[in-house]
Amino acid sequence: MKRQLFRIWTAVWLIAAAAISCTGDPDVDRVGLVSIGQESLTADGAGEELTLDVASNAYWHIEFTDPATGETVRWITASETYGTGDASLKLIVARNRSTSPRTAHIRVTTDSESSTATILLSQGAGTVGGGDGYGFPIYQMFSIDDKLMLSNAFIEGGTCYFDDGMILSRTGSPAEMTFSTQTHTNPKSDWYFQRGVVIGSWETGDALQLEIPLKESLSGDLRYVYGSRRDGTQNASHAWVFEWSSDGAEWTPFDGASEGGVSDAVWKIVDFTIPEAKAIPAGGTLWIRHRCTDGASASTSASNPTVAYQTGFCITKASAEPTTVAPMDDQTVVFSTGFDDLLDAKAAYIDMPLDFMSSFNAGAYSLPREQAGMVDFAECYIRPGFLQVGRGDEAIVSRYTQGSYTIKLADRFEAMRILKSDLKLTFQASAMIDAYGKPTDPGVVVKVDGASGATVEGGTLEGVENNAFKSFTVYVRGATAETEITITSADMTSSTDDVRFFVDDILLEVEGEPQRPSADDPVKAAIAELRAKAGASAVTITDNLYVEGCVVAADNLPEGCFALQDDQAGIVVACPNHGVTVGDLAKVVVKDASLARNGDGLLVVTPAASDRVSKTGTAEQMPASRMISVAELQAGTWEAMLVTLPESQVVESDLSKPLSGDITLELEDRVTTYVLKTYAHASFASAAVPQKRGPVKGLAGVGFVMPTSAGDLASMNGTRFGEAVYAIKPIDGHLYALGTTKNFTIGNATFDQATKTVTYDNGHSIYKVGDTSTDFTWGCYGSKKSAAANMYDSRLYVTGWGGPNWQENGLVFKMKATSRIVGNLRFGFGWFGASGDNLPENWKLLWSSDGTAWNDGVKVLSLTSSLTELPSDDPGSEVFTFASNANAGGYRMAYFHVPDDKAVPEGGYFYMKIVQADNACQRSGESVDPSKEMIFINGFYLQTHERRAYHTSDLPSGDNVVLTEGFDDNLWGPDQFAYAWQSFAGYKVAYKAPEGWSIAGSVFEEPGHVRIGNSGTDSSSSLTTPALEALGNTPTDITVRFKAATLLVGAAGLVPDDRTIRVEASGAGAVGSEVYLPATLSGTAETVDQATSDRMCDEYLRWYDCSVKISGATKDTRVVFTGTGRHFFDEIVITKD
Repeated sequence: MKRQLFRIWTAVWLIAAAAISCTGDPDVDRVGLVSIGQESLTADGAGEELTLDVASNAYWHIEFTDPATGETVRWITASETYGTGDASLKLIVARNRSTSPRTAHIRVTTDSESSTATILLSQGAGTVGGGDGYGFPIYQMFSIDDKLMLSNAFIEGGTCYFDDGMILSRTGSPAEMTFSTQTHTNPKSDWYFQRGVVIGSWETGDALQLEIPLKESLSGDLRYVYGSRRDGTQNASHAWVFEWSSDGAEWTPFDGASEGGVSDAVWKIVDFTIPEAKAIPAGGTLWIRHRCTDGASASTSASNPTVAYQTGFCITKASAEPTTVAPMDDQTVVFSTGFDDLLDAKAAYIDMPLDFMSSFNAGAYSLPREQAGMVDFAECYIRPGFLQVGRGDEAIVSRYTQGSYTIKLADRFEAMRILKSDLKLTFQASAMIDAYGKPTDPGVVVKVDGASGATVEGGTLEGVENNAFKSFTVYVRGATAETEITITSADMTSSTDDVRFFVDDILLEVEGEPQRPSADDPVKAAIAELRAKAGASAVTITDNLYVEGCVVAADNLPEGCFALQDDQAGIVVACPNHGVTVGDLAKVVVKDASLARNGDGLLVVTPAASDRVSKTGTAEQMPASRMISVAELQAGTWEAMLVTLPESQVVESDLSKPLSGDITLELEDRVTTYVLKTYAHASFASAAVPQKRGPVKGLAGVGFVMPTSAGDLASMNGTRFGEAVYAIKPIDGHLYALGTTKNFTIGNATFDQATKTVTYDNGHSIYKVGDTSTDFTWGCYGSKKSAAANMYDSRLYVTGWGGPNWQENGLVFKMKATSRIVGNLRFGFGWFGASGDNLPENWKLLWSSDGTAWNDGVKVLSLTSSLTELPSDDPGSEVFTFASNANAGGYRMAYFHVPDDKAVPEGGYFYMKIVQADNACQRSGESVDPSKEMIFINGFYLQTHERRAYHTSDLPSGDNVVLTEGFDDNLWGPDQFAYAWQSFAGYKVAYKAPEGWSIAGSVFEEPGHVRIGNSGTDSSSSLTTPALEALGNTPTDITVRFKAATLLVGAAGLVPDDRTIRVEASGAGAVGSEVYLPATLSGTAETVDQATSDRMCDEYLRWYDCSVKISGATKDTRVVFTGTGRHFFDEIVITKD
């Protein structure tokens, strides 16, 4: 009976509950119920909005879960996630970013959990790609949402499908592709713009493949840009081939080689051409692939053998379009530039949304020669056909700097004969959206100097857009020749303000009628224009002209004469009592002047009166001396200009003469000669002629050179041709580290804080003079004084610069002489500081034989880590500037001369001292802070600085000798065998091969030998002999002999490069068995003690005699020397067997 009553009451309750539910007004005193009006839901794979009907008499909430795992899914969102009573909900089902269908449970539950209703939502497979193809230029970036998840593509296995239709695939062996927002570690926070996909590992034949549907037909010269980490494609020896295809079946290699981006190693650039005959039509597909040719070398990281593809991919024209801006003229256009000198720049365009790639520039801007004197600039960087002003780099926040571009009116107003004028400045400007997706606000402004009286209208630009050039017009009122117009940004209020912007198509025009000089005033002409008026006999200049330049010589010229030189030419001016001296800027009015050659063959202009010559100023620096050949001297190509002739010596028959008169000089061949002319009234005419050899400087005549002072002959102090060179025993002052990575200590020297002295085991020392009030830091340190990972990071941090007694500050190197110290010497050292510290800008080196009397005249060459071609044998300067990086100018090479009367005997001491040249701070407008540290890194060395001092060859001759090369003319670069392993890092001087020889990749000049290879993995650099024409057509067996060695690097341990050396026969011949270096040579030593260091230095810092047979060589044979890694070669001898 009780059970029946229960059933009756339950039925009554359900009827009541149903009635309540229909009203939509829940009754909390009742048991809550809920139901869903649909049995199931189905959504389109492209995404869809659906309706869900909920019926309930209670409070409820909704959730969406994975049927398999029960975890919440995020691809469904509801218009309401909780409610009361009945409701009709809108469900947003996101696009299915997968090629597989998916399902989710929709569960509605009363808040009291008394009732639950569940249905299944099914969504179809996602569609691959979208849109109607890519227009040109083509770009595809990886985008993320606010949860840092990939938002414009989905990844399945080894394939990434972009919403716009591009498909990125890894082909070949199976591999997973994963998305990462930290493909690099800079910066340490907010790193998410360093995003991309990571793929690995790699086998030979695997490829990264792009399928790009095209909206437009595509052909022509193209540039492919992408971001990557660890594929090594910025190096010549990388393991990748780039190819394109129109069908994914037939592939064509790219024409260009892959190059690394200048501003950041992540960017890679490869040019390629799609011929018009093979144009890919609209609606077709462009395929690009990076095919791996060596799986073992696919990644540059042994610990992480994956490759990351970062930011995105971009295809543009290989060269930007030229400008249409009007050229400069002498009527209305004062200045114009469309930056057409930058059309081929390998950098990012700014009018495309390229995320982090938008920051990609091609390095520091260099002014075109034709704009010299018209433009000054600071912190400007190269873009394709336009200019970046200011610097910014989201990856390294210390790289934000303000830039400026300044137009100087003096030269143009003079050429246009304008005294004063209003000007109209029109140019294109753009800002950018940075890697974080934030619009920048550089605050572009136009300013004028504060002294000329000119003013600006509309100088603050309004409406500068991001990633789009827009035209702006600014007016300059009352401009004069002294006016300077600067385009710049708002001042930075913090070190991370991003004020970079972009300019193009600058046009500066006369506005209105300018104020011009009187018609009686002379017009400026270039000196070359004046020279062109010369005739076979004397000519009188009738045009009202003047020339202007720098006085470069006055002492050693015909009496009453001086030499005037501008950027392009020079001329001798005859004017007694002219009143100008060397270094003056002078103006010479030449109307009515006589122009004729004198008895010595010099072209001389004689003004009509002495008042036609006037001083206009003082040169900031003298014109550079131009390196010329004897043939150019004989032809008079550079007459009346400062020049430098190759190493020469006075012929033996003239060695007893004074300089006065004509002295014959000869080159090393003893056949090529020219004349050194000194007039009897010159201040140094009575001096004896130089007894030794060296480069000769002076003022060029026609067939003769005139020294402008005794200093022009000061470098003629080398050993005479054919005589044995005295070479000192090299002094090695490097700091040798022992131990293991991040646990290194300096093993060959100690430091005393009290005396600020480093004392070497072999008797050398380094000590500070002047301000020694602040403690130094000594030891093995990396960046920001972290524990050094590499042996070469042995450092002494030196304070005590600047201050009221800055002239007394110096760092002294006391060297114990292991042989007599005399002659031409070279001193190498590492010296740099932090860019943000207030440290001295300008430095000098002094030398001493006794530590008391100091001598100057030391010239310093600062080299970067890139391949450098030296313009002459005297490329240094006595003042060298601050460097903020060891490998970017921090390693220095100095050269100077110690005469016999100041020689140091063996066992004595020789001294060098680094001193401040002045007290200017390297941070403009700041004062030098004595507490800030300069860094002495790695060590020092001293050796002879002359050709044939070291590694001099004694090569055979005879009928069976086909070719010899001893590289004895090589002077520059480090000597791997004279001192320690790190000097090579900053000294990369390009080898200039003799005629007939050829170079591929990186070949470096070193004293008496060469180095082939730029990195430990470089396998593409080589040096190739001329064809062996002496062999004729008959196949002949030959033997190739040479000396070789392999680089030993002090890195995370003692690490020798790959010991693979190869000899190849190009043209004809077969190379025999190749075994060059002993198999017993030690490999990498991760723990370095003194015994290990001694053993490995003995093994690697020496030459090995090598030989190989080549059979069937003919006159077409060329022998190629190459290998993998960095190797040294000398004494190449090829003989017939």
